[in-house]
Amino acid sequence: MINWVLDALPSTSFKVVIADSESIKDDISEQTKFVFQKPQEGILHTISQARNGGQQYSDVLIINGDMPLITNQTLKAAYELHTSSKNTATILTATMGNYTDGYRIVRDKHGSINKVITLNKKPSSPAPTYEISPGAYFIRAGQFYSATKAVVAKDNSCNNYFKKIIEYLIKNNEQVGTFNVEDNSELMSINDRQELSLANEVMRMRIIKSHMKKGVTFISPETAHIGGDVVIVCDTIIMPNTIIQGKTTIGKASIIGPNSNVVNCLVGDNVEINCSVVMSSKVGNNTHIGPFAYIRPACDIGENFKIGDFVEEKDSVIKD
Repeated sequence: MINWVLDALPSTSFKVVIADSESIKDDISEQTKFVFQKPQEGILHTISQARNGGQQYSDVLIINGDMPLITNQTLKAAYELHTSSKNTATILTATMGNYTDGYRIVRDKHGSINKVITLNKKPSSPAPTYEISPGAYFIRAGQFYSATKAVVAKDNSCNNYFKKIIEYLIKNNEQVGTFNVEDNSELMSINDRQELSLANEVMRMRIIKSHMKKGVTFISPETAHIGGDVVIVCDTIIMPNTIIQGKTTIGKASIIGPNSNVVNCLVGDNVEINCSVVMSSKVGNNTHIGPFAYIRPACDIGENFKIGDFVEEKDSVIKD
C-alpha cells in the first residue's frame, strides 16, 4: 500500500520512509531513502533522522503511508499553490461527511484557519459535512523543524502533532492555507480490511478507466482486475472475468479472456488467450491459446501458433 503513496510523489522529490524494521525495504519502491529508528525515541528523533538526508530541500511533505489513493497530479497542484501563495504550511483538505478519523479544519468569520479538531469516532448519521484533513500537508522545512521542537518542549505526549503544529503556526502568525482535493477518496486512510477493500475498488476502476482512455476495450469493467504495472496497447479487448497482473505487456488488437489469468508476461499483437492461465512467459504475435490451457513459467511461444484446449506447457520453447 505504501508504494502507491511513494509513486504519487514527484519524481524529483527526496523520499524518506521512517520505519522500525528493515523488512519493509523488500516491499518499497526503488529510489527511496530509509531511516530505521532503533529504538523509537519520539517525533524529534524521527525528524532529526529524516533531516540528515533531506536538509537541502526548502519544503517538506508530511503524508501518511496509509493514503494509497492520493495522486501525483493532486500533490503537484497542492505544492504549486503552497509555493505561489507563499504559505508556511498548506493542508490537503476535502469537504466530506463520510469521515471516520482525521482532523476538522475550523475557520473564523474571515475564512482563516483558527483551530483544528481531532476526529476519533464515527459521526452520527446523517453525518454533518465538514472540511476534513487526514493530516497531510506541505510545510517550509525551517518552520517545521522549529515548530516541532517548540511543540515537543511544551507537550511530549506523542499525540496529535498535526493539530499542535498547525495551531502553533497560527498562534505565531504564520500563513497557513489549504488545498481542496476535489475527489475526497484521495484522502482516504486505511484502518481496517473493509476500508482496504473500498480503496482497492477505487484503484481498480481508476486503472481500468486509464486504459480505456488509451483505447483499450473492457467488455465488463466491473469484473476485470488489472495491475498497476500492466501495459495494454490500444485496440485490445479485455473480456469478462479477466485478471492481468505483474509486469505484463499486452500488444495491439489482442483479445484476453474471458476467464483468464495473465501474470508477468510479454504478449504480442493479435493474440487471443481464451479461458486460460499464462504465467511468466512470452507469447508471439497472432498466437491463439486455449480454451483451458495452462502455460506455466519460462515458456517462449512463437508467432502464429495454436495452443489448444487442456494443453499444459512448462519451461518450453515453441518456435517455427
